[in-house]
Amino acid sequence: MKTIKCYFFVFLLALGLYSCKKEDTNSNTGSGGVNSNGNNITSSNATSFYGIFMMAKFQSIISNTLSTYYAPTAYFSSSPVQYADPTTAVRVDSVKLNGVPMMFFSDSTYIDSSGLATGFPPPVAFPYTYRVVGNHGIPSFSYTENGPFPSFTGYGSWPDTIHIFSHSGISISLGGISAADYVSINLHGGSKTITHNFFPPFPASTNFSVSELSQIDTSSYSSIEIVLLKINNNKLVYGKPMAFSMGYNWTKNISVK
Repeated sequence: MKTIKCYFFVFLLALGLYSCKKEDTNSNTGSGGVNSNGNNITSSNATSFYGIFMMAKFQSIISNTLSTYYAPTAYFSSSPVQYADPTTAVRVDSVKLNGVPMMFFSDSTYIDSSGLATGFPPPVAFPYTYRVVGNHGIPSFSYTENGPFPSFTGYGSWPDTIHIFSHSGISISLGGISAADYVSINLHGGSKTITHNFFPPFPASTNFSVSELSQIDTSSYSSIEIVLLKINNNKLVYGKPMAFSMGYNWTKNISVK
């Protein structure tokens, strides 16, 4: 289930690259870093892409224990797309993250092979490097990301219990957000999810109304989830656009009455 969940991030983003099969030393550092060769990797404002790289970090507290895992993914397309589309997905010769091969999964996306094999995805620290050996119109290149991850420190003020018949709804703090371009706060209850989405500048809090709370299933599992994305880091690789993005997810189980 954790592996599948990472596709939420992948589906939100897109990026692109272009041909050259042999591996080379072309490289670039992330988050607006310096292009080492000055020609083949530059900034881009494109909105359709040939590939998607996403590094997602998930955290939650279950039974007073902090759980953290990472879900790196890569997607390549035969034509520019706005979102990861399985119908245009192509394979490259190889993709490695910090020297560890990624595996082509479910006919569309490369995922972390070591985490899938063991069930315990290894932690990822900055800087990390993707190295691609291209094929099917995708170039060979390397890219290093220096971070940081989007982060959220305001979860300590989140409620343990939500009363759906509160006359004023419930206010959820959004204080403590950093390094994010997009935020989604989700209230889950059974099969129902209520979502509030935000772009900068982010509010200090968001209020779930009485009518929204009334839709939540009180007989099932409930949680509050915040999703942060850092998506404004698109590049041109050999003149073709691609995006190198990061995501952060924090989830807290709650009681809804």
